[in-house]
Amino acid sequence: MSHNLDVASVEQLAEALDAYRGALLVVSHDFAFLERIAVDTVIELGRDGRMRQRRDLNI
Repeated sequence: MSHNLDVASVEQLAEALDAYRGALLVVSHDFAFLERIAVDTVIELGRDGRMRQRRDLNI
């Protein structure tokens, strides 16, 4: 992981997002975090500038 949050803070954030029942738009490069908060759709911006939608976090 390369962000400014320590492990405990990441866990607290994930728990707070898990408890939220509304829609979320999450921007992250941390696939483990996205899996932790159960993201169900990924929209990825490719190096060519094109977007693509994925249903999983497998690279």
